[in-house]
Amino acid sequence: MGPIIVQVGKRADGLVFGLHPLSRAMIQSAFPTANTNVKTVDFSFETSRDFRFTLGGLEDFAREVVPRLTGLSLGDLETVGYALIEDDTGQTLVFKKPGDLSHVHS
Repeated sequence: MGPIIVQVGKRADGLVFGLHPLSRAMIQSAFPTANTNVKTVDFSFETSRDFRFTLGGLEDFAREVVPRLTGLSLGDLETVGYALIEDDTGQTLVFKKPGDLSHVHS
């Protein structure tokens, strides 16, 4: 099982994050009590500089967004791992293999 795929779409004023349908099905099967009702998370910013200043980087923001989209704790995410994939290019923006979040407490 895993990693969980989060799709990232770019907009003129920010980013939109959504859980890939196969990942949603995988989570619902493996973690039936997880709340996967959040469909997307939008983040607007004036410039990419604002984004970095506010969040520190995409990996930092991913630690906030992925649990919201999946309904999983950081401990559960440590078990399965996750990847943020840009919709337009298929480029992997963030990849956390299982165990990469071991230093973070939920």
